[in-house]
Amino acid sequence: MGRATAQLYYWIKRARDAAAERRAVAAETAHRRAREAEIAMTGRALQAAAEQDAGEPDAPDSIISPPAVMEPTADAEMPPSTLAAAQPSRGKRRQDAKAHPLW
Repeated sequence: MGRATAQLYYWIKRARDAAAERRAVAAETAHRRAREAEIAMTGRALQAAAEQDAGEPDAPDSIISPPAVMEPTADAEMPPSTLAAAQPSRGKRRQDAKAHPLW
């Protein structure tokens, strides 16, 4: 009875550690993607401002600036069928997770 209890304790501990590791990796990935998106948006805004300044050198200064033109993203250019095929299938990932002995 004692050996089975100890074995169960360590299995639960390993499963808890594996879940914590998955959560940490997911949080790190989300943080990295948010940072990269912020950098990309800042770069696009600076580029649009530079293009606007270069395009109108003799324009009078005004209090209200015209809206910045945003470039379409890659998702907007793809047809919906291609976009759906490009995104990973959530079901496949869950099937892979079920096959792992610790999850």
